[in-house]
Amino acid sequence: MKKFMLLFILTSLISITYSQNIINVTPGDGTLKQAIQSAQTNDIIKLVPGGLYTESTDAYFTITKPITIEVDGDSKSVKPIIKIQKPVNSSYPNSYFVLSNNSGITVKGIEFDGIYNNAVVITDFVRFNVGSTPQPINVKNIKIIDCYIHHTLKDVINGQESAYKSNVTIDTIIISNSIIHDVANGGVVHLKSSVAKYVEIRNSTIYKFAPYGVRILGYTNTGQHISAYLKVDHITMDNGLTGIKNFITMEEVEGDGGCLITNSIFSNLNESPEGSQKGLYWKNKEYSLYDSVALVKNVCLWRDGKRDFRLNMFKDTVTMNPNYKDAAKGDFTLPDNSPLQTMSTTKGPIGDPRWGKLTNGIKKINETPSVFYLDQNYPNPFNPTTNIRFTLPKSDYVSLVIYNLVGKEITRLVDGRLNAGTYLYEFNSKGLSSGVYFYRLSTSSGSIIKKMTLIK
Repeated sequence: MKKFMLLFILTSLISITYSQNIINVTPGDGTLKQAIQSAQTNDIIKLVPGGLYTESTDAYFTITKPITIEVDGDSKSVKPIIKIQKPVNSSYPNSYFVLSNNSGITVKGIEFDGIYNNAVVITDFVRFNVGSTPQPINVKNIKIIDCYIHHTLKDVINGQESAYKSNVTIDTIIISNSIIHDVANGGVVHLKSSVAKYVEIRNSTIYKFAPYGVRILGYTNTGQHISAYLKVDHITMDNGLTGIKNFITMEEVEGDGGCLITNSIFSNLNESPEGSQKGLYWKNKEYSLYDSVALVKNVCLWRDGKRDFRLNMFKDTVTMNPNYKDAAKGDFTLPDNSPLQTMSTTKGPIGDPRWGKLTNGIKKINETPSVFYLDQNYPNPFNPTTNIRFTLPKSDYVSLVIYNLVGKEITRLVDGRLNAGTYLYEFNSKGLSSGVYFYRLSTSSGSIIKKMTLIK
């Protein structure tokens, strides 16, 4: 019996090891697609920090099983970049991932750049493969962790196409520690014709989107109700585009479904005619369930339009201008003396934590980083300002220098000793011409150089 159990355990361990193979992928065109095609269930695809991964043959990556794609190293290493180029004479929309039945996708520490040849070519981050004759599919999970996603023509998670009706069910959607912007004509999570059982968005910034931020329905096209639940915590959501309708929308929720929205900022709903929009929109099949299934707590609402939540659903909320440093340029730093800095349930700031207090133009984001890294600037390309983030695992002398293409020093953003932590610094390109520039972070641990592009 003991020998049998030992054999069973060893066999199980071998099986587990085999089911989570590591696939290391070199940068280049088509290398990621090859890795995805060869991946087995639960495999982890590792990308080189700072590497550029392109796909010029197909308009999307097909996902047929649960897999993970992540940066090789700490999730806060320099982000690899994934770009899909617009294929010639393609009849398919450009997407990053098309998910089939029983599949799932987790991405960690990656930038997804939807611009090719100075034009936005990506329609969606994720859409679903229901086939020409729509077949029901179930997706295990969609997880976006510590990523930077920018410029899509439609949705980030697209579950609103008519072909999806009553056919797509998603177990879990999680967006964490990410920045998403320029979602031009859809939604960040847009589940008009698909359903998700659980959606969680936390510690993230979402801006320049239209017409929806998050839209979740609790029913299928055939009338079947799903207990959809939404949890939102510590997010900054700001409009910036015209034609927006709602920040958060939940419709026909019943049973165990509902939502909890905490420690967040919703600002600058921009719709014409003014007042026709609904910033937070709630439609429950049984209105008597309002109080038990929805709560908005420790939240700032600014220019949010109509709110179809009953007043007793709001706890410790305020309506005030956040006074961001520069929302139009993607900088949502709160003033040091803002009441929002101490408004959270833990007496800290509300909104995305990365927009904490500034000290001499440098923002300290966390206290105990474990690695030395220089992140990719965002936005990139940029005009005229961009943000540069870096992390120090210990107190050190630091220099952060900007160079032009021929190596001439343009400016020193940092030149002095800093304590351990993660910092965010803004670079203003005023007076500079369009082109490629470099920024170098140097400490006793070494130097890291990254490239950025100024477009005027």
